[in-house]
Amino acid sequence: MTINKSVLIMSPHIDDAFLSLGGTIHLLSSKGVDIKVVNVFSKTNFSIKPSMTDIQRIRRNEEMLNANLVRNISSNNNIDVEFLGIPDAVMRGHKVNDVLDYPRGNTHMEEYSLKTELVSIIKNLIKTNKKSTIFIPLGIGNHIDHVILRDAFFESMPTGYNKQVILGYEEQPYSFIRSTTVEIPKEKEVLFTIDPKVKAAIVRNYSSQIHEVEKFIKSLEEYSERFSDRPCERCIRISTTNK
Repeated sequence: MTINKSVLIMSPHIDDAFLSLGGTIHLLSSKGVDIKVVNVFSKTNFSIKPSMTDIQRIRRNEEMLNANLVRNISSNNNIDVEFLGIPDAVMRGHKVNDVLDYPRGNTHMEEYSLKTELVSIIKNLIKTNKKSTIFIPLGIGNHIDHVILRDAFFESMPTGYNKQVILGYEEQPYSFIRSTTVEIPKEKEVLFTIDPKVKAAIVRNYSSQIHEVEKFIKSLEEYSERFSDRPCERCIRISTTNK
């Protein structure tokens, strides 16, 4: 499918965009596409390493390390990373004991004020990125922050709006830890062929969030093999003007 010359990626947390779409970000950057990554719930103090201090700074540094990695490999300085500074689930008081032990979206539906705030922010982002292809999280795994962002995005879109290409992306590791492959209709499936070495390098930079990095990388590769004979990342076409 045709991707616009600019892309807006809505990332629930620092690392979601690159862990899920790092290979695609590199692919598009190499083709000269301008990329903007917006990390929404980027105020955080969560790490898998209890002794780690200054987590906020470390996590932002990890994110920028990957932005610079892609810039250098693609020889293109066209990646912009933004941190909105909204508190994540842990900072809002939800109990999280591990990366995969997180509050589900159907357990704290009282956070309507947060979603209302996000709707206002996203409306402005849509308005200022009218010519961009937009990537949004599908909410796989039902993490409360992913679900709030996804739902806020759809509430932000005008009725009948179909002026931009909108793609929903599979969040990792939530997709590959499922016992069954996420079902996406073939006519709506979009595969981006990626360089697995670049994706592996990206994953290795998130040491504050991943217990077994090499196992994580292998799981990504095995998941990709379920639906393609080439290393790739998968999205679903939600809205498109391309016929």
